[in-house]
Amino acid sequence: MSDSLLPPSQPLEEPALQSPASRTIPPIAAPIFLLLLVVLAFYPAVFGGYTWDDGAWLTDNINVRSPHGLSAIWNPAYQVLHYYPLIFSTYWIEFRLWGLNPLGYHLVNILLHAASAILLYKILRRLGLRAALPAAALWAIHPVQVDTVAWVAELKNVLSGLFYFASALLYLRFANIPSPDITEITATTDITYKSYRNYILSLLLFLAALLSKTVTCTLPAALFLILLWKKPKRSPRTFLPLIPFFILGLGLAFFTTRQEAHVVQTGQVQIHLSLWQRTMVAGLDVFYYLRTLLFPYPLVPIPPKWDVLNPSPLAILAPFAALAIALLLWLLRRRLSLAPFIAYAFFLITLSPALGYIDFYTMLYSFVADHYQYFACLGPLALFAEFLYLLTAPQHIPQTPSPRPRLLPFLPILLLLPVTLFHSWIYQSNMRMWEWNVARNPNAWNARHNLAVAYIGANRPDDAFTQLRAAIALYDSDARIHRTLGQLYADRGQTDLAVAEFRRSLELDKTDSFTYESLGKFYLNHNMEAPALAAFAKATELQPTNAREVYNFAQALSHFHKLADAETEYRLAIALDPTDFAARYNLANLLLDTHRTRDAIAEYLALLQRHPDSADAWNNLAAAYYEDGQLDKALAAKQKVRDLDAAAPATQPTNGK
Repeated sequence: MSDSLLPPSQPLEEPALQSPASRTIPPIAAPIFLLLLVVLAFYPAVFGGYTWDDGAWLTDNINVRSPHGLSAIWNPAYQVLHYYPLIFSTYWIEFRLWGLNPLGYHLVNILLHAASAILLYKILRRLGLRAALPAAALWAIHPVQVDTVAWVAELKNVLSGLFYFASALLYLRFANIPSPDITEITATTDITYKSYRNYILSLLLFLAALLSKTVTCTLPAALFLILLWKKPKRSPRTFLPLIPFFILGLGLAFFTTRQEAHVVQTGQVQIHLSLWQRTMVAGLDVFYYLRTLLFPYPLVPIPPKWDVLNPSPLAILAPFAALAIALLLWLLRRRLSLAPFIAYAFFLITLSPALGYIDFYTMLYSFVADHYQYFACLGPLALFAEFLYLLTAPQHIPQTPSPRPRLLPFLPILLLLPVTLFHSWIYQSNMRMWEWNVARNPNAWNARHNLAVAYIGANRPDDAFTQLRAAIALYDSDARIHRTLGQLYADRGQTDLAVAEFRRSLELDKTDSFTYESLGKFYLNHNMEAPALAAFAKATELQPTNAREVYNFAQALSHFHKLADAETEYRLAIALDPTDFAARYNLANLLLDTHRTRDAIAEYLALLQRHPDSADAWNNLAAAYYEDGQLDKALAAKQKVRDLDAAAPATQPTNGK
């Protein structure tokens, strides 16, 4: 950092102020290095699938799948999850480029993260860090970042990060924080057109960051710290331009907090903690994150939850120790420079939204998560890289190049790279990730439930039962665990146990449409008309815009021969999700069965425009044409079926039979 970490009596060289011509590394070399390093570190994640809540954010999100979904995505009154319109708009675009192939989504996450690392490098150089490149690289490939980069749903972090760092860089230009890439540095404070342009662009990029993830609301505070550090001659005018940033950030943060309570239903979690208990949580969180930066193994998606109801001496001392570090660094600012205090203050302030003073849903099962420190870890990591640089800096000859190579700041990168590669490999598989989590945190009931769901998908019901029973023993108040256990009992034909679990699930959460859906399917399989239709109707009442719930209701109505009502629900499901093959196919079949052949033909043709390789649709279309007396078209449709059947062995894998 431009302020030395050593006493002022020991001057250091300032290579950051060399002219561009005197640099030995081409300007393009650092960005290329960071890009290649990020791709290498997270390469195993490229071949990963979907994990955890990727379904809610992407694969099952009707607004992403619908051609008209952008209007709902940008409407603040229509909120399924958080109001992060830039995230869902990005998913919407990606879905049209590569559908639900996870490869594309993983690549986008990695490339956005690499772009943020490059912007961070430029910011750190502008701030005078001589270890700007190793600091940016260390931040980029540190193992705690795997939780962000390898998890598709954490596009929230990498996209907001791109806007966050871009906004910060432009603000530093506006604030006349000089760049070492400029040979003649002036002290002018004149506001020019270019300054205004940088300011406005910075504010707009900050808004984009907030519309991607509102934890970026701490950026104005980070900029305040930088101005405090880099502007020795300060006045109120130095900080006045930050006021719109603070207003914008706090406003959207308040909106997200309210939404977390009402839409994401944090209010139902009932996290009853006193102010002192939350302060202990905050202190323990701080040291957890510092520990994972220093020793990042093993990392798990759901770490242990602190017991602040029966606090240990460590929990009681943690908040005082966290504040004591800040006080000590402030008192030593003249001996060490202000930089260490700024780095630590940045760490605390940027972490503050996730320190437990504001309720959020994940506090139900853990107070920490690696992706919560995506931005905050920059402070300690940059300080550490700069300290390693200074260990090899010449102490007595300020303007003479050091005879020793400056490789020490890069050493942690070499040591951490294998750890990042390993954790990226763990995130390849949903089952592998949760097995790893349960093995290292067996008390993580949510991880056990997620592992049970993965086992069900892999047709391992006995293993799923084991995990669900263990999860209930740890925490009996989660509706999803009882719902999943009820589904397993239903699959085994254990009727009484299935109904008991479904009822327990609804006792815990009467607004869970998925439990009503599961209950409806159970009654449907037992041909119990009234309770089945009542359960499906309740599911659609709770989720009227969920195409899957509406389709399930239509299927039940059709099963019990309520065809007029079924047709209405099928059409509603299609309106909600025009890409839904099953809804349109079953609607066309219903129309054909009721001898409305012209309407059936229209639906089959609409279906085949999206799915031209569906032999079943072509076969039923041939039947509709035949019933309508259009024999030539019926024969042509039948020929299409034969062509598809003939091509099937050459294009589709066989099952060995």
